[in-house]
Amino acid sequence: ISTFIDLILLTILFRQYFSYKYYALFFYLFLMFTGLEYEFNLMRNIKATLLFLISIKYIYSRNFIKFLILNLLALSFHWSSILFFPLYFILHKEISLKSYCVLFLVGILIYVLMPYVLHALLQIFTTVFEGYMFTEKIDDYLNLDMFSAGKQFSLMDIALMIWYVLILITYNQIKRTSPHVICFINLFALYFLFSCMGSGMILFRQRVAILFEPSCWLLFI
Repeated sequence: ISTFIDLILLTILFRQYFSYKYYALFFYLFLMFTGLEYEFNLMRNIKATLLFLISIKYIYSRNFIKFLILNLLALSFHWSSILFFPLYFILHKEISLKSYCVLFLVGILIYVLMPYVLHALLQIFTTVFEGYMFTEKIDDYLNLDMFSAGKQFSLMDIALMIWYVLILITYNQIKRTSPHVICFINLFALYFLFSCMGSGMILFRQRVAILFEPSCWLLFI
């Protein structure tokens, strides 16, 4: 039943942007970029994320009510969907190529610095907001090695940097493909930045960056 619901949402999302001749490629990209992990380990997250992706068209049409309804439904599946709400106001904004280049360098800097500063920053944050449920959850994650350990450098990190550079090189061509594509480029930039934070704490890769990884499904097709 869960998979059937996901297939319906994936089909709705696909039909917003592509013709059916690309469906097999789209589904392959879904499986390649976290789809299997979503289906087996993040069954609530995938429904929340797909509802957000479907709601992106309402960012462009500036229909906040429909965007809000879909993302409140997404929030009912998983609390992490709260991160999607502010994106209504910024995701459709076109950023200059120079700014994307700066974000790439910022991401590299984050990757280098996070192993040394992230835990200390989170501990300060939990102290300032002591008593709130989300700070208690952060404390729990900090005390669990499987979440608090930093992600080791891997081929996936190299691939992510290569993809980012390819998007920079083809940025002007990509922009002309669709009026909605700016949203997915911006989502990919967020995916890159939060993935870089995973060097300090793998949780950011497993629970935050993964929310924005679906931008790859729509960009790379």
